Amino acid sequence: MTASEAERVARIDHEQNLLNCMTGFGECDHSLLNPSEVKEVSELERERNLLSCQTGHGLCNRQLLSSTEAREVSDFEHQRNILACKTGNGYCDASLLSPSEVEVADAKHQRNLLAL
Repeated sequence: MTASEAERVARIDHEQNLLNCMTGFGECDHSLLNPSEVKEVSELERERNLLSCQTGHGLCNRQLLSSTEAREVSDFEHQRNILACKTGNGYCDASLLSPSEVEVADAKHQRNLLAL
C-alpha cells in the first residue's frame, strides 16, 4: 500500500468511527476523536439519551439528565402509563394512577372493548 493509500484508509477509518460515535450505531472509539469531535459526540449522546428517556425506547441513563429533564421524563412516563391503561395497549401500572385517573382509564378501556 502506498503512503497516499494508507492515508486515505486512515481517513476513512476515522470518518467511520466518527459516524459511529455520532449516530450511536456501531463501535465508537472516543480516544480516536479530536477535542471538537468529542464535544459534538458528547452532545449527540446526551440528546439521544434524553430522547430514549422521553420515548421509553432504548436505554435511558437517568443520571445523565438535568433535574428539569428528569421531571419532564417522569411526566412523559406517567402519560404513557395513563395511555396504556386507557387503551389496554402496552404495560399499565394502575398503582401509579390517581383515583380519578383510574376511573377515566377504566371507562375509556371499557368503551374500547365495546367498540371491538
